[in-house]
Amino acid sequence: MRRSLVLGLSLSVMLALPAGAQRLVLSIDGDWWDSNGQALGFASPVGGRCVFGRGGSLQVVDAQTKAANTYVFDKMGAQCMSSCPSVPKTVPENSHCADTQAEPQREAAEASIFGGFDLKGILNRLLRSPQMYIVAAARGVEEEPQEAVLLMSGSEVDLGAALQGVDAGEYAVKLEPVGDTGAPVNGKVHWALGNRAKFEVGTRHGLYRLSVAVEGGESEGSEAWVLLHSSPQYEADAKEFQQAVALTKSWGDRVDTSGKRALLRACLQGLAEREAGKTK
Repeated sequence: MRRSLVLGLSLSVMLALPAGAQRLVLSIDGDWWDSNGQALGFASPVGGRCVFGRGGSLQVVDAQTKAANTYVFDKMGAQCMSSCPSVPKTVPENSHCADTQAEPQREAAEASIFGGFDLKGILNRLLRSPQMYIVAAARGVEEEPQEAVLLMSGSEVDLGAALQGVDAGEYAVKLEPVGDTGAPVNGKVHWALGNRAKFEVGTRHGLYRLSVAVEGGESEGSEAWVLLHSSPQYEADAKEFQQAVALTKSWGDRVDTSGKRALLRACLQGLAEREAGKTK
């Protein structure tokens, strides 16, 4: 059975990347295994230096170098390199093999500009709860809202930063707490690029699912995660989140959009938990 980003969830119960393991799967299509013969899924740690596949593609990010690479079954050789171990017994004989350490880390030099950005901490969060960060396909909105850190002003928040990729128009909006049983906030917003999109939220702050649907339409909307921020730490947290955004952009098409957005959601979750700890 082919695994995919949405259906192939890792069932790992580890709380952190294993010692010596720096790489994590951000997207997967098809059946893949690591050097230990462990089947891979979304947010699985990759053990050893080689991967084995039976179709599709595998996208892996390295926590240390902050680089990402894609391995495509059709472009991989049927014969393993001498640097790879013998094919594990759990891996089918017709699998193709790739040495993940043989290819140059193309983004490694660029990644140095991100300094002490804690990518490993974000990957550990993905590893602990992979199903939490899955990104569903958009339905009803031509372009999807984006993950963002939003500054509150009194009882209002400007949704503009999260709507940059959405066409101008009237939208039904819902903000629903992530990981909380609190009541959602529903309303409407008129959006046009370059303008504010003010939305009344009262005294709420923290991490929310922002759902956006065309006003009067019949289709379900699409969603993004947003962090509603009201503390003096806003600028620092927004800067840290933009580092995560810039890093995912540097990967280009070596990681697909769903994988990038899953990482951004894990980053927002970390910022929200840190902010909650400071405000208690």
